[in-house]
Amino acid sequence: MSTNNRQGWPDLLKGIAVLLIIQVHLTELFARPEIFHSFPGRISLFLGGPPAAPVFMVMMGIFLSRTGKTPRQLLARGAMLFGGGFLLNAGLNAHLFVRIALGHVEVNPWEYLFGVDILFLAGMSVGIIALFRPLLRSARPVGFLAALALSTLTLWAPDSAPGVFRFPLAFLWAKADWSYFPLVPWLAWPLAGYSLGMFLSKPVPRAVRWSVLAVSAVVVLVAFPFGFRVSSALPEYYHHGPLFFLWTLCFVILWAGIFAGLNRVAGLGYLKWLGRNVTAAYVFQWLLVGNIATAIYRTRGWGDLVAWFLAIVLAVSLLVLGWERLRETIMKSGRV
Repeated sequence: MSTNNRQGWPDLLKGIAVLLIIQVHLTELFARPEIFHSFPGRISLFLGGPPAAPVFMVMMGIFLSRTGKTPRQLLARGAMLFGGGFLLNAGLNAHLFVRIALGHVEVNPWEYLFGVDILFLAGMSVGIIALFRPLLRSARPVGFLAALALSTLTLWAPDSAPGVFRFPLAFLWAKADWSYFPLVPWLAWPLAGYSLGMFLSKPVPRAVRWSVLAVSAVVVLVAFPFGFRVSSALPEYYHHGPLFFLWTLCFVILWAGIFAGLNRVAGLGYLKWLGRNVTAAYVFQWLLVGNIATAIYRTRGWGDLVAWFLAIVLAVSLLVLGWERLRETIMKSGRV
């Protein structure tokens, strides 16, 4: 498989991941409790697990292994993503914050403002990889070994942090309720992607590709009950250990192989377009889902969930299209 983005399969994977993220957010925040805890609800959580965030971060790692940007440029990008995480948290929880201020809801607003979502992880990961890029480039297995070590560290991560340290440590490893994508273990995924990108930087013999895919398929199928259970148990998924990391890595490799093959025989232009605009799509879907959820939290049935999914996908697509056009206009005016 070539990692050339113009061949489309990385964008295709990211586009699919965006749709899976939307549906799992609806399950978590819109669906009635009996739906959330049902078997179909667990399937939804699974689909919002291995094919979603791990795919995002592996694709980011592959991109970072190929980018020609300087460490300073990458550090600036990482800082922008990290800062954007706070802006996104403020935006997606705006309705909730208003209700807290009016006294209609009694929850701790800081847990929502400091919720460790994937933009924070992306920002920290870009910065760390920028700093350690010479080491990661020195030998292909370095990133993978570091990823495995990080996922193992989760086994010793504390369940909480004392006092004032509970918010900053939630970004690193503490298993707080608002820590969804802490560095330990989630930095493992862009590191694994970086190693995968190094591996794919040179032609890979067909026999090797098929052998890797075959081994991955066997691991995924044999241990699927384990992977499904962890994926559908959110606290365990967010703070997974090395066994789940290895299983999900096999899943991501197999998933990527399937859709890289499908990309050769099908257009799937919409999904690839969505994947090319993955950050904007992710931000827009959270702004919509987060604010609507405050009003209808866990009250919707199956029919409503389908309708909301279609409506939000349409709204996100239109917003991304508008954002794309606006960005192009700004860039053209800057060249005049």
